[in-house]
Amino acid sequence: MKLYFWLLFPVFWAASVVVAAADTDTEINLSALEGKRIAVLSGSIQEKYCAEELPKSKILVYNTKSDQLVALVNNKCDTTFVDDDEIVHVLKEFPNLDYCRKPATVTDIAVAFPKKPSNYREQFNEFLKEFRQSGELDKMLKGWSENDDAMPTPQVTGNGNAGTIRFAVTGDVVPFAYYRNGKLVGSDIDLLYRFASKYNYRLEPFIANFSGILAALGSNRVDLAACCISITEERKKIVNFSDPYRILGNYLFFRKNELASYLKTGAETGVESVNKNKTGITKENQQPTTAQPVKHAAVTELNPSALDGKRLGVKGGNIMEKFCAENFPKSKIVVYNTKADQMLALVTNKCDVTFFEDDEIAGVLKKLPQFDYIRKPLIETDIAFAFSKKQSKYREQFNEFLKEFRQSGELDIMIKGWGEDHDAMPTPQITGNGSAGTIRFAATDDMVPTTFNRNGKLVGCDIDLLYRFASKYNYDVEPFVTNFAGLITALGSNRVDIACCCLSITEERSKVVDFSDPYRVVGDYIFVRKNELASYIKTGGKQQPVFHADDFAEKRIGILIGSVYDNILDRSYPKAVRIYLESRADQLLSLEHGQCDAIMYSDDTISAAKKEHSNITVIPEPLLEEPIGFAFPKGQSKHREQFDEFLKELDTKRELQAIYEGWNQQFDTMPTPDFGGDGSAGTLRFGTTTTDMPPSFVRNGKVAGYDIDLMARFATKYNYKVEIVRIPFGGLLAALGSGKIDIAGSSIMITPERQKKVDFSIPYAMKKIYFIIRSDYGLTPEQVQAAPSIGWRQSIVESFKDNLLAENRYMLLVNGFKVTVWISLWSIVLGTLLGAVICYMEMHRNLLLRRFADIYVSLVRGIPMLVFLMLMFYVILAKLPVSAVTVAVISFGINFSAYVSQMFKTSVESIPVGQTEAGIAMGFSRLQTFWYIVLPQAIKQVLPVYNGEVISLIKMTSIVGYIAVEDLTKASDIIRSRTFDAFFPLILIAIIYFILAWIAARLLEKVALLWGVK
Repeated sequence: MKLYFWLLFPVFWAASVVVAAADTDTEINLSALEGKRIAVLSGSIQEKYCAEELPKSKILVYNTKSDQLVALVNNKCDTTFVDDDEIVHVLKEFPNLDYCRKPATVTDIAVAFPKKPSNYREQFNEFLKEFRQSGELDKMLKGWSENDDAMPTPQVTGNGNAGTIRFAVTGDVVPFAYYRNGKLVGSDIDLLYRFASKYNYRLEPFIANFSGILAALGSNRVDLAACCISITEERKKIVNFSDPYRILGNYLFFRKNELASYLKTGAETGVESVNKNKTGITKENQQPTTAQPVKHAAVTELNPSALDGKRLGVKGGNIMEKFCAENFPKSKIVVYNTKADQMLALVTNKCDVTFFEDDEIAGVLKKLPQFDYIRKPLIETDIAFAFSKKQSKYREQFNEFLKEFRQSGELDIMIKGWGEDHDAMPTPQITGNGSAGTIRFAATDDMVPTTFNRNGKLVGCDIDLLYRFASKYNYDVEPFVTNFAGLITALGSNRVDIACCCLSITEERSKVVDFSDPYRVVGDYIFVRKNELASYIKTGGKQQPVFHADDFAEKRIGILIGSVYDNILDRSYPKAVRIYLESRADQLLSLEHGQCDAIMYSDDTISAAKKEHSNITVIPEPLLEEPIGFAFPKGQSKHREQFDEFLKELDTKRELQAIYEGWNQQFDTMPTPDFGGDGSAGTLRFGTTTTDMPPSFVRNGKVAGYDIDLMARFATKYNYKVEIVRIPFGGLLAALGSGKIDIAGSSIMITPERQKKVDFSIPYAMKKIYFIIRSDYGLTPEQVQAAPSIGWRQSIVESFKDNLLAENRYMLLVNGFKVTVWISLWSIVLGTLLGAVICYMEMHRNLLLRRFADIYVSLVRGIPMLVFLMLMFYVILAKLPVSAVTVAVISFGINFSAYVSQMFKTSVESIPVGQTEAGIAMGFSRLQTFWYIVLPQAIKQVLPVYNGEVISLIKMTSIVGYIAVEDLTKASDIIRSRTFDAFFPLILIAIIYFILAWIAARLLEKVALLWGVK
């Protein structure tokens, strides 16, 4: 046996003694695991071990160790694997778990390097040899295993002159590689940092889940990988390994009260999984695994009786032939050899109905626009490659290839490419040298886009997949083209080794051939002539007709002001009638009351909408998918660069996606963000809507949401104080461009048009846009089931609780009321004084003053108040350090003064000039005459009109929300964005405005009485 085993044997033995809880080994009864759910780490050797040793068990794949253990605790699985160095930590954290004392597998652990030539591996082996001989390796491993909390944080002490090494690692496997106090630590990290220090390298970590570590190495994204990586023959084909530096056992963990039921009793033999092969994986009695077909989907959209006596066109050998025979016995099944024959039969009225897979739909509709299909699939099945029962080698290699191809993300991209635009996809090529031999494969040549003939060559999605597999293992290929019914026959007779052509996995076929792991799910849809489609759809009850996005091309669409929804409609549905709305709550209310047929909503806000509005349906076809980010003023790079650095750090720690998904899925339970910056770096004005769940909303009087959470973390990291500026979505970028705010964030999609005006951070998530309709849309009144009604008293009580008492929302109205009164009062004072000055200028003898006053009055009265308010905020006063409330007071004061000046002028001019002359004749000065004779009479004339203008001003202040002022109306908007209740908040503020106006009118009447005005 190798020297390293004898050197490390004492360490392994000592670790076994520490973690053992019994004097004798306990062994697993493998038969007890049949049919059980076994949780494994994606990409680990346990995944293969279970597939080979426990073929009758159900394998559940998880991305992290913590997910595996939580699944076991919560009864989502029956057992899982834990490495021997993790046992102490697991037992401490999960005392209700226990384990079998004999390891299921024992493997060598090493650092992995790319296959390309590199001196890193030689240097690491040299370092490892010296480190082991010094005794420091065993000491370090023992330290991290027995008391990792006491181990110092690893540091790179070299000067970095030798360059930078990029290394792939996970961040959640204790004690090998994990985060502690924000730093990457663990035994493998310690080992790498000591190596880097010896040779003066800098280290740059690449954090990935376990299954992505070797993928990153194989794609040359990193220079080495280390995270308790076991040496296997399969992995040796992809990467090079260092000399092993430890031996590791994997133990099966169970819930403590169930452990005994899985252990062997009596004189049974030892565990079969541990044998002379160190990997613990045996080939004896191996049974090929067969993926189970997906059960037939419920036929909900189709009216089955509509098919009675109809001619159903099916393809020979396809599962639809048997499905139709079993489910539609009164129909006549007509079998065709090719898809083209099916289409022709439908066109020439040789059949009434036929069936096509989902990736064929676009091509069929393009060629046969006179046909349509029922949008819900009749059945859905798993698709796989079929292999001869005598060629298990190819199947095992293909499954290995398929797993890597899926994990890299390339599988989904390839399938999507062939499905959306097969004509643009390049012709598949085999790049291998063919040294491994020739594979004979069977395929059809008439199934677009799966396998078909293009320019004399066999192409398609399945051909592309097969050729990539052949290239990886250096096979040549030899095609055998046959009809669909002949594919399985050719395999069963051993004429070919593989068959590929959108083959569904069925129990009958599994008796003849072996299937690979499924690589996609395909639905079969019913096609009929367009003018007959309605007769095949089930009606009555609550069944909603099937819609898709194109059905709303000319309908009324509710969209947000300032959003990208306008661009989507311009590009895809230019004839749609657009209804512009201020908030998402307004969109839902407009939809509920029938003011629009559909609204456009983003996927991150749909869950919140459905929580309050159960009567909505999402059209499943996304209209747009774009990244979202934070916006910054053009050319001001400091804050943007800091924010990009902050997002990259969160992404590296894998916290960014967790924050986004956490708020999307559980926005009500996520903790309220804490703005912990001390302000030493300055103050940032952060513009956001606060009316959009879950990006930015108000909860318990405080702002919350994933955008708020990110901003709070950023401010805390860089010690910024944050001033929240609440702005409607349509005004965010305008406020940014005018300098009113420094950063904007409210689920803002990054588009080329917006990038011309502002700078964006790197994206932190992807957002999709969908159409949402009412669940009863398209139903007749008879089909609509009336919602259960509650008494009006109970309705008022519940609305009162939801809109006022819950989360102390009444305080929003109290604070908004104070702001409304404050703005109204000071606007009246300022407007009255300024109006008197303008009136004086209009009646002055100086021509220039009169001209100025005339222009002032005409200009102010000629501009709509909302436009004037926004001009003052975003343009005229944008650069001045004044608050939005001050801008509102100045704007309303100026507007009020123009009308007050005309009232004053008219009332003064209504006093006969003879009274002025008489006063002067009596010895009064001109000023005294005005003050004692003219003014008292003028006030009596002006007060009734002035009274009405004051009330109009109070009501007009309801628009200040457009410039980030949280007044009474804005408070109502915030409440509606949380409760989606239109009636109660709007009625309530209407009553409050009425009371406020009534009080103002009564006060002014009292003043009028003092002046003798009745």
